[in-house]
Amino acid sequence: TGGSRWVNKASLTEARRAVTCLEFAPRQWGLKLATGSADGRIRIYEAVDVMNLAQWPLQATLSAFSSEGDLSPQQNTPPPLGVTCLSWCTGRFEPPTLIVGGSHLAIYRYSDASRQWQSLLTLTSPGNCTNVLDVAWAPNVGRRYHLIASVDDHQLTVYKLARNTVTASSSQKKGGAGGAKPDYQLELESSQILHDAPSEEETPPPQQVWRCQWNVTGTVLASSGDGGRVQLWKSDFEGTWKCVSQMYGDLTPTMT
Repeated sequence: TGGSRWVNKASLTEARRAVTCLEFAPRQWGLKLATGSADGRIRIYEAVDVMNLAQWPLQATLSAFSSEGDLSPQQNTPPPLGVTCLSWCTGRFEPPTLIVGGSHLAIYRYSDASRQWQSLLTLTSPGNCTNVLDVAWAPNVGRRYHLIASVDDHQLTVYKLARNTVTASSSQKKGGAGGAKPDYQLELESSQILHDAPSEEETPPPQQVWRCQWNVTGTVLASSGDGGRVQLWKSDFEGTWKCVSQMYGDLTPTMT
């Protein structure tokens, strides 16, 4: 045929359970792909030769969460979901960094000094939620802080992370020829729940949130959920996130 067609170039089969999410890294870090699976692990692949997409060596495996096989039969708890979502940080002045969701939110960063991925920060939902359904790292266009949105047990939360400069120790300063090179660490500055979880007192219960996504500048947050509703959120001059627009889809059943 005259049209183009997609060809299977490679199959990545290292996951022992279902692959639940995947996302390509920002282009400044090369052709990298992060995958999350129900076995609780993040696997990062890289196509070293972009002209040979049949080869995707496994660069790192991160044990982010426990899996169902890690529980003993005596434990009377629901099986963990493993990794449910992930999102890369797109900031050009940050080293490779990603956030993963499961029973909580965890941030990992690649260290050039140790040449391996390290756990950087753990975020706990202010509502004491147990399952993260979706997560999105906001694009950073000139801000001195980062914004992360997540859906935890159907409630929408925005986290604000401060970028704090950490310099090397005095001994490292003396040993270095050019002085200490500053490093930026992320710390949780604040969090805000934008959509409360359903409560038994509310009739009818509020519509549940399932997904969230930022616009290209990281200034508007969109969330979607039950009832065919999409909400748009913006931060005011005091830093409080408020819903500025709502859109409803047509849920009228169609005749076939």
